[in-house]
Amino acid sequence: RRELIAPPGRHRPPGPHVGQPAKDLERAGRWAHTRGSPRGISSAGSEGSRARMSGAMADGWADIPDELSAATNTDDLLSITELSFIKQLGWQDLGIVAVVSLIPCIPMLILFEWQRHRRTHFWPKSRYQPGRGLASQFPGVGAWAMGILRAPDDELLDVAGLEGFVFMRLMRMGCRLSLFGTVLAVPVTWIFLSEGVKDCGDDDCEPYRFLNWTVNAVVSNDWKLWVAVAAVWLVTLHTLYDVIQECEAFVKLRQQFLTKTEIMEDDPQATYSIMVERVPRECRADAALKAYFEHLFPGEVVCATIALADLGDLEKVLAERRGVLDALEHLRLEEEATGTAPQERLNLREGSYELVEAIPWYEARLARLDERRRDLAAEIHKRSAEVEREATGTFFDRILATPQNLSTFGEGGDDKVDKTSGEGEREALLSRSVRRLDPTIATKHKSATGFVTFRSLRSCSVARQAQLSPRPFCMESCPQRPERKNLIWGNVPTSKTGRLVRHGFVSTVLVLLAMNWSSLIQICTYISHEWSPKHIPTAPFIIRWCYNIFAIYLPIMLVQAVLALLPFLYLGLAVFYERFKFASEVQQVVYRRYMLVQWANIYLSLVSGSIVTLVVGLVTNPLYLLEQLADLMPEAAVYFIELIIMKILLVLPFELSRIWPWFRIEVVARLFRDRLTERDLTEGAFEPPEFRYGFQYPGKIMVVTYALIFAGICPLVYPFALLHFCCAYLVYARQLLYVYVPKYETGGAFFETSIYTVLGSNLAGCFTFFAYLLLKEQYWHAWAVLVPTVGALIGWIFVSASYLHMNMTASIEIAVSADDSARSPPAFDQHWFRQPALDPNPDRVAKVEEPDDIHALKATPRRGGFLSRFGFGGSSKE
Repeated sequence: RRELIAPPGRHRPPGPHVGQPAKDLERAGRWAHTRGSPRGISSAGSEGSRARMSGAMADGWADIPDELSAATNTDDLLSITELSFIKQLGWQDLGIVAVVSLIPCIPMLILFEWQRHRRTHFWPKSRYQPGRGLASQFPGVGAWAMGILRAPDDELLDVAGLEGFVFMRLMRMGCRLSLFGTVLAVPVTWIFLSEGVKDCGDDDCEPYRFLNWTVNAVVSNDWKLWVAVAAVWLVTLHTLYDVIQECEAFVKLRQQFLTKTEIMEDDPQATYSIMVERVPRECRADAALKAYFEHLFPGEVVCATIALADLGDLEKVLAERRGVLDALEHLRLEEEATGTAPQERLNLREGSYELVEAIPWYEARLARLDERRRDLAAEIHKRSAEVEREATGTFFDRILATPQNLSTFGEGGDDKVDKTSGEGEREALLSRSVRRLDPTIATKHKSATGFVTFRSLRSCSVARQAQLSPRPFCMESCPQRPERKNLIWGNVPTSKTGRLVRHGFVSTVLVLLAMNWSSLIQICTYISHEWSPKHIPTAPFIIRWCYNIFAIYLPIMLVQAVLALLPFLYLGLAVFYERFKFASEVQQVVYRRYMLVQWANIYLSLVSGSIVTLVVGLVTNPLYLLEQLADLMPEAAVYFIELIIMKILLVLPFELSRIWPWFRIEVVARLFRDRLTERDLTEGAFEPPEFRYGFQYPGKIMVVTYALIFAGICPLVYPFALLHFCCAYLVYARQLLYVYVPKYETGGAFFETSIYTVLGSNLAGCFTFFAYLLLKEQYWHAWAVLVPTVGALIGWIFVSASYLHMNMTASIEIAVSADDSARSPPAFDQHWFRQPALDPNPDRVAKVEEPDDIHALKATPRRGGFLSRFGFGGSSKE
């Protein structure tokens, strides 16, 4: 193993190369000196490859530009892997990461056990969903974990909802996969280690260095290498079996969800409704859309609503009104607390001002805004009524009484229709009445998005999965359940075509950026070393020891910090630029894009430099560069074990202790305890905590990916993955049962992406081990690994076709049986899918109980003195 800090002059910086710019030479020399990396080649066979390549490249490269020909030199190809910070990691680095991570971990766990009895911080679900939760927090240190383990699945499903329960089941699947791999890892790693220690002999190499715990120790031993091949076979078979079992359980839960009307107490109508997009101009009216679906499903349509495209200034007025109402509520609370009327300062011309009573002034301003809001709403309703009248002419009303004659609805009729018959005459009349709808008016005031509610689950299920129109870019139904709280109403009128174009553009840019992930890692490593003091080699021991920790830990922390910020970037792009219409769809986009970066982090962490340098190296001398990457792959396992340790000791305690929500609530409660209105107690720091699945899923599923990719190369990853999933299940089960309040329920929408990730990880792990054995010239072993590789691919296709694609919507059989067993459909609201900006009562506030600790804090008199203005301190006699 190399030392992290090389003494000056120990390693030779790279010498000059023909055609390489001077600045590149200087940078390469600085990097080699800083990293302390030898310029020699790690294996004896590499010297021969280097000589052969030098001879082969003597001619034929005169026309290549200097910046590309420089990358063809062996030293530059070697620098792609040799300068990777992964080559600096070993056992002691795992210990350093664990010790440093324990420093914040212990206080966070103490904070949780000390404060977890407080409902506002650690049991908010009891406020927003009373009666839907576990009865107790199980007092006692660690007793909450036993309570979660003893809770039956039915109770977990009822309390956490199907989405949360699916998340917990995937954590259990991670435990099973990791446990099976750990059982295999014990004998396999022992065989690796015994061979590695024997090969060291009397040499200077460390017998227990990390490489001796990987397949690198037995790569030249024929029969011991077969043990690793057998382990890959067993891991692949067990992974496919476990995934299929989990899919079968999910199918039952999913179908029950899609036909259950009591999923969310305040939105049963969503189960009977669909959202349609790309509505043609002829149908952009409530009555026209309803008639269209009445033709397809006679007698089954309850109502139809077209989303308005232009709300004018109504949303701006509502935002201003919201601020005025909030200020008025606080002024009334202040008057009640102090007994004096608050004053408002009005600025006049020429720098003068006037003091007026604040409450009457804000009440008058609120009245003006209310009048303005009503006028705007009335104008919008008037324009909408004009469109409806255009769509429902004199003949249209009469023809709607016989919907069976709408065979040509929406296509403008057919000039060859026999108008002598009664049916042909009705079709012609309907065609002319539909054409009366002015496309300009409909397009300006009505969007291409609508909602249709059916009387039965059977009709709703057929409409969700059927092709409605034979024409391209025409009426399409959305397979998702249109729950009101899941809709992003500001994006509902957005065109689907425009959204797909923006989505394709953003995805392309993000893929290109992910391909240069190694450049980001190189920047993080560069920052950690360039910002270090220059006198470190001659500093005292304690300074050098602290710098060792700093130099090892900082690059990983910088990379993890970037990974933590990326979901917020993806969230903003999906909502404000791509304009997705469902909040769950936004989380799925965040999930998929975050997984892309995580995958790039696995393979591109092995190299340094940009993707251009890597591609040029692969084009000019692919075999040599791939050999270097194969040598580096076993060492990379240390880096990913470090990531798992950080997840266990930092991410999970941070989630459990809820430090940031705890800090926000404490500050707001103590600074503004006398000025908290009912609205304040449901917003901001006190708003119902939402579990962002797109943020949480990738970090957990990637631990399975780490284990499966290194199943044959370094099975030692499995015990760390097992510990992570055991802790993650307890932590997130506790949070889903006590903390997070589901804003909407999609019924396992993230299950498909998670299963695809596990199957893709299994396939990538087999293929990675197959390529590794090929590069090590172990051909018989490689062909043996090719069998589970093909099996993993076949398993992917089988699971995708048999379980995943068929569960987006409820099956007709289940829907019919649900209709037969249902007593009666819920009461439907004709205006349920009206946009919230048109709500005639915008002041509704959810009634929730005041938090116990906030109530007690309000009842505590303030203490005189400096701290009293901040709300701190106990009670005292005034």
